[in-house]
Amino acid sequence: MNQTPELDLLASAMPGEWLRQARLKAELTVEQMAKALNLDQHKIEAIEASRFVELGAPVYVKGYLRKYARLVNVPEVSLLQHYDSFGGASPEVVPVPVSHNMIPERRPVIPRWGWALVWVVVLLAIAASLYSLRKGHNEVGSGEGYSQQLDSSVVEVQSSPLQTIATTTSSDTASQGSGQVAMTFTFREDSWVEVIDANKQRIIYENVLAGDARSIRALAPLQVTLGSASAISVDVNAKPGVIPATRIDRNVARFIVNQTGVIE
Repeated sequence: MNQTPELDLLASAMPGEWLRQARLKAELTVEQMAKALNLDQHKIEAIEASRFVELGAPVYVKGYLRKYARLVNVPEVSLLQHYDSFGGASPEVVPVPVSHNMIPERRPVIPRWGWALVWVVVLLAIAASLYSLRKGHNEVGSGEGYSQQLDSSVVEVQSSPLQTIATTTSSDTASQGSGQVAMTFTFREDSWVEVIDANKQRIIYENVLAGDARSIRALAPLQVTLGSASAISVDVNAKPGVIPATRIDRNVARFIVNQTGVIE
């Protein structure tokens, strides 16, 4: 590795310390660096303190390091090799996209073969009732009064199972539509988002570029993680969401959205 004498003296230091020393030597302030790189001051401070977990995925971190190095005349190749030798960004952030705004298909409570089985049971029950009534008719005898009683009993047996099925279908349909929460994430800077629904299924886990947005609808409660809380706006059920400060750690937000759409 070809290094300048100044970098040799800092060989045991973290990559961010290289940049901080170079900035001080160039007599530049944190505010000036933030303006030159078009970044927030807290990101400049995170870079110099080697708190790369606050900057997002490693691909974004390396981009910031390259831009910073050019402004303070630090060799880019040496800096990135030094970054890699320290293990790169913290393993806490591994935003490899595995889903692109996909909502898992909800399966019906009763499968198709289940409905077929219900109809078979209903038909068997009707047939058994008819057989029982006809057998009773043969044993007791025939007559107009008995014939009317038979007709009335048959009508009752046919209508009762059908009413039960209709009631069950209506109840299942209503329950499937409850507990859904709609969320929209708007990205002011490059970052990432992860959402897990009430069935422990990952709805979205993706890197998103600045200026883009992602919308989902899933069964609450939802577990949400944002790579950069200050760079992402959240809407819940078409209303702006407010993330409690207690749910943000080093600019990474982790919170729950309950079935009423409230962020906890």
